[in-house]
Amino acid sequence: MRVFISCVDSAFGHNISRLLSQTAIGSRKEQEEDNEAEEPREGGAEITLKPKEYYSIIGTFVPQPKLIEDGVVVERPYLPPTLPGPMHETGDKKKDSIRRESIDKFAVLGKKPLWVKEIIKSDDRECLMEALLQSDIIVYDLVQSLDEATWAIEMLSDNADNFLDSPKTFVAISTIMTWAKTKIDLDDPDAFLTEDDYRRRKAHPNFKAHVAAEKLIIKCGKKSALRNYVISSGLVYHSQESIFHYLLKAAWHNSDELICYGDGTNIVPTIHLDDLCNIVVEVIETTPETKYLLAVDESKNTWMEICKTISEALGNGKIKKVSKEFAFLNKNIPQSHYDMLLVNLRLEPGHVKDMSFEWRSESGLIENISQLIQEYKDARGLSPLKIVVHGPPACGKTYFAKKIADYYEIHFIEVQKVIHDAVNRLERRAAGRLNPEENDDDIESDRELLEEIRESASKNNGRYADEHIITFVRDKLKSMPCRNQGYILDSFPTNIEEARELFK
Repeated sequence: MRVFISCVDSAFGHNISRLLSQTAIGSRKEQEEDNEAEEPREGGAEITLKPKEYYSIIGTFVPQPKLIEDGVVVERPYLPPTLPGPMHETGDKKKDSIRRESIDKFAVLGKKPLWVKEIIKSDDRECLMEALLQSDIIVYDLVQSLDEATWAIEMLSDNADNFLDSPKTFVAISTIMTWAKTKIDLDDPDAFLTEDDYRRRKAHPNFKAHVAAEKLIIKCGKKSALRNYVISSGLVYHSQESIFHYLLKAAWHNSDELICYGDGTNIVPTIHLDDLCNIVVEVIETTPETKYLLAVDESKNTWMEICKTISEALGNGKIKKVSKEFAFLNKNIPQSHYDMLLVNLRLEPGHVKDMSFEWRSESGLIENISQLIQEYKDARGLSPLKIVVHGPPACGKTYFAKKIADYYEIHFIEVQKVIHDAVNRLERRAAGRLNPEENDDDIESDRELLEEIRESASKNNGRYADEHIITFVRDKLKSMPCRNQGYILDSFPTNIEEARELFK
């Protein structure tokens, strides 16, 4: 069975084509009981199993951006694509398998996935028309290819009489921005919108063309030769250049604070890319009666909650609210992402809740943040580098340790500075001078620890006890910067016993 997918080099196109290429045709349909198959055949005849057939994938690339110069449309070359991190075998089969899968799922702009049979030039409408008419299933991403998808469904509708005997399935992936202005009582915490409300949906001003395309697709689906579906997707997150990428990137790079545009109280419907792909495959396989589906998870998280969760899980936990207009100064946030991040919608998933696939993040981003961060690190090869430098006195350990830290962009850990910073922090807290983000729950225990450290040092000619030094260094190594990029320890630990205690 031949499947056409638009933009197979985008994150969605890459992953839906990958999943479909691995899906046996008919494997997700509800199996009817077959009593005859369970009963032994007369005469001991062998049961011949029919070999599995898989979907054959063709598709297009993401359209090149265009500029108008002196009234002439000029194609602008792609920016250098983001590449996945290199694969390094660790010997841990489970971890290596997960890492390999994360890299395999990483889309590279302008690169044909291995499982895609053929790339169709989207600007050659005759070639594209032939490819679509020869396909059994067509999947279009309306956000990436709105004009092309509109042309395609009109063309298929005009030619529907030619394939009455073999109806085609047309699946359009849209966005919940076509619901952005739908009225709901926001003061009622139990009020939400469902798929049944799709006829009264009101689009964001910048997405009116998308809602028009949705209506056209549903209308054309009334012909018997076309089985048309619209899947309205929540904000899609994944390990690549997703809408939350700028937050993940800033947090991993140890930004002083993550920026939350607006007051952060708006509810943001989301869905993991893997779950969206599974919904599409389920629709293709089972052809449900419902023609308009909401693809959102069960979370009702606010924009501020998402920012805070990413900051705490990957950064220092600090958030700064700024006016939403400041988002225009961030070159990493395009207009469409700006609109999506400020959407405020309470949507309830409908038909997708009854689907048979196993959800990856049904409860939402916040509940599965650890999994998302691991995917993000695996796909990009962001494994921390951990080094200990040893050698005799005055051999240049510190010099070379700093050189290595600069070269690999990891954190140089000097034990004396770690001790100095830790003691200063205890003295500051013991004196009641707290930073704005600190709480006073452990002040008494900090005072007791400081007294214990001073007493120990006074009995040991001013030298701190090994157990305290190891605790300070261990806390430093557990800090988020060291966990993100890695570190190089200068001349510590000094012996096997200290190493066992430090890294236990």
